[in-house]
Amino acid sequence: MKAIIARLFGGSAAKQEVTIDTGAMVFSTIKRAPSFIDMIVWPDPDGATLEQRAVLRKSISDWQKRSGSSSGFFDICPLNDLVGAFNIPQTPETCESYERLRMIHCVDFKHMDRELFDLIPRLINNVISSGRIPVNSDKPLTP
Repeated sequence: MKAIIARLFGGSAAKQEVTIDTGAMVFSTIKRAPSFIDMIVWPDPDGATLEQRAVLRKSISDWQKRSGSSSGFFDICPLNDLVGAFNIPQTPETCESYERLRMIHCVDFKHMDRELFDLIPRLINNVISSGRIPVNSDKPLTP
């Protein structure tokens, strides 16, 4: 997952540790909690058109911006763009996942129960994978 982000944006994938360097010495290290973006299985950019890669970059960037602040909210627009750009077919199961995500469009994360917040990457993965990644899985999602 992080490898795809790294290939799209250049350099290394989203770093889990941030070091604050004051110039003379390293002052502190902060461990960033993974966001739901780190748990999404993104479409592979290899073999994608230039336009598809641009939409993928924009989708990742938009979700990073909207989930990275304390006043973050869920936005379904990047998912709509991905499904359209990559012509991702939908099944009855993925339509249900899509509808659940539509219901929380523009809802602030602070208004969500933790259980719903934790479900977001599973729902997104289900839609992006055309149902090959089930919503209900015993496997925990980890970045």
